[in-house]
Amino acid sequence: ANCTRIKIINEEKRALTFDDPRLEQSILQENARLLILDPLSAYIGPTVSMNQANEVRGAFRSLYAMAQRTKCAVLIVAHMNKMSGINALYRTSGSIDIAGAVRSILTVTRYQRSPTRRVLVPVKSNLAAAGPALLFELSDHVEWLRQMDEDAESLLNGCDSLPEAPTKQQQVEDELPRLLEKGPVSNQEIIQHFKNKGIQDRTVNLVKGRLNIRSVRKGDKWYWQLNA
Repeated sequence: ANCTRIKIINEEKRALTFDDPRLEQSILQENARLLILDPLSAYIGPTVSMNQANEVRGAFRSLYAMAQRTKCAVLIVAHMNKMSGINALYRTSGSIDIAGAVRSILTVTRYQRSPTRRVLVPVKSNLAAAGPALLFELSDHVEWLRQMDEDAESLLNGCDSLPEAPTKQQQVEDELPRLLEKGPVSNQEIIQHFKNKGIQDRTVNLVKGRLNIRSVRKGDKWYWQLNA
């Protein structure tokens, strides 16, 4: 990518949500044509349950209006659940209304047992005819290989796919208790540990809030420790 054309909104002081006015302000300031929110669970809002249809629809409403006013496309990255043998529309984590609220869904899945090959396949397309699935190869770049005849159901429900890699939240859930099992650790040291793995502090703090971990102050520094 041409990184000079990519802008990131600073979330250090306040996390973004769908109804945050900074989204529209940034789009207008940069004349942006694409807004990417990754992942859905981090931006839909802390008070919104992804499993409640009425809350999901309400959260998306302000995003619709902003996209219409600015003529900016919105791409939301969401994770798939572990269910198999079902309609591909039901593979998005949370309420089916998440799939119902958007106009288009594209899913990326592993292809057979290849560690580097993936398939981009349309699941939903309300505004145009759905295109074919596309096979591509991952190396130091993306190489598009060919079109495929398979549909989303056959690709997602295939029995020869590799297990899904753990999400960043799952990585933190596995590692954070182990980091603290011998006693308190500086919060800065913990944040840097996960930052070196490409995991942002908001993800670490989100997991910390779910686990049995508290903050304690020693001198002028803060430490995290497991509750007894």
